[in-house]
Amino acid sequence: EIQKIVVFEGGFEKIFAIVKEEGGSEGGVVVQ
Repeated sequence: EIQKIVVFEGGFEKIFAIVKEEGGSEGGVVVQ
């Protein structure tokens, strides 16, 4: 259970890093 949370948080960090590179929170998260 804890492992799932850690993996989930790690995935979120990657997503936020990508969003920041794409131009910050202006466009929000775009699902392609």
